[in-house]
Amino acid sequence: MSAKANYFKIGIFVISAAIIAIIAIIAMGVGTFFQKRFMVETYIDDSVQGLDVGSPVKFRGVKIGNVEEITFVGKEYNLEPTSEDYLQYSKYVLVKASIEPLRDITDEERSEFTEKMIAKGLRVRLASQGITGTAYLETDYLDPDKYPPLKIAWEPRTYYVPSVPSTITQFTDSMERIIENIEQINVVGITGGIEETL
Repeated sequence: MSAKANYFKIGIFVISAAIIAIIAIIAMGVGTFFQKRFMVETYIDDSVQGLDVGSPVKFRGVKIGNVEEITFVGKEYNLEPTSEDYLQYSKYVLVKASIEPLRDITDEERSEFTEKMIAKGLRVRLASQGITGTAYLETDYLDPDKYPPLKIAWEPRTYYVPSVPSTITQFTDSMERIIENIEQINVVGITGGIEETL
């Protein structure tokens, strides 16, 4: 009789623990579920190796959102394969991210505010998290004259923030230019001139 009572108590305990765990998970998830977020998108003319859905979006190192979708512009906006726009833009990678707003404002106010930030130089770039190879989106203010917004031939479905080449891409391009310049130096001519001078 006591063994049956013990099994009953154990069963009640397990069921109660499971119900409490489910309630705790729901309670913790409700905050993020009902949290107001808005979508932004950017177009990257680089490889996005290491960037995945769920990767963080940061502003000066502070997390402000997450990557929600990664695809190609030609697929998302159905550009005609025979058009010039398709040849020019279909290679661009479209990245959509959900952003946590700092304060509650209307869509119209957010649109105006975003346009002002872009005019002041707000840009997005791919950044790497150390040696792990994982990447995230970094937003910051850069020189708007040096990095003008990309001209696009369609109306973005969400808020559009222009992108700039990643630091790794800029470094690689600089190194390639240096190597090309070194290759163009006429070493034989220079050494011949020095020998004649001596």
